[in-house]
Amino acid sequence: MNQIADTTNDALYGEADLEFTCPNCGYTWIASGTADSETNNQMFKDQQAFLQAWEYLLENIEDITSSVEKTEAFLSEYDSKSLISPLPNSEMCFMQALAAYCAADTDSRFLTVSRKYINRAIRLFNDKEYHLFSEVLDNKAADKNSRSIVRNSIKLLDEIDESSLLLSKDWYINELRASIQEEVKRYKEEKIGELRSVFIGISFVCVPIILFLLFKWLTYEKPDSFWAFNWGPLYFCGLLVFGISYMSSFIPFFKEMYRSDAEWEALLSKEYGSFKWSSLLK
Repeated sequence: MNQIADTTNDALYGEADLEFTCPNCGYTWIASGTADSETNNQMFKDQQAFLQAWEYLLENIEDITSSVEKTEAFLSEYDSKSLISPLPNSEMCFMQALAAYCAADTDSRFLTVSRKYINRAIRLFNDKEYHLFSEVLDNKAADKNSRSIVRNSIKLLDEIDESSLLLSKDWYINELRASIQEEVKRYKEEKIGELRSVFIGISFVCVPIILFLLFKWLTYEKPDSFWAFNWGPLYFCGLLVFGISYMSSFIPFFKEMYRSDAEWEALLSKEYGSFKWSSLLK
């Protein structure tokens, strides 16, 4: 098929000089079709080579990553098949990064190898999926920063069209699940701690006043003289005002304490982007 495509391109455009005219200013320029034809053919060949390698990996990944020797042999084989076109070449590096990542379950040293390949892929072609895969690798580090990983990953997942991904969003979410749950837990504890501090501060002010007014109102004896001032209604009004103010802070605090994990996840997602993680905590 490649040979037929080469022959067809050469017959149609290989020797042609292509004339282009700008529809706005009328400027005309001429370019040879030979170079473009050769570039397109090479791009097609490289893309086909990657797709074949990618399908082979997906079909045989368990066998390839079953031992250190098999993984190293697979990586070495495709190291010797460097492609010319930047995009397929970067995809080939991504494929090797994935193989090494999966092999890390057998030998953790492959995480370093995977990092080498994904960095090479990013240098060749700055694709967002490569950066997302890099966050997955960061997630495996012992000293990982879960907050940074979750923030960057959710932002990338929000921006990437799933149809353009080599791996699915579900795969990335599953690999990042532990960090996302950890971040939701941290966010929940942080927010509840802030609310608790505010509630305790309000309690220190309102509770003594409420108790004092309640005591005065319950023990107050109404004066017998018609002209004597009656403090009872004032005590009651003060008790009512401070009681309502205190309850207005107590009820929101109580609601925050008993939010579900899904609600905390939704609140956190608003800070990082519009991507929804409704299935992450199931």
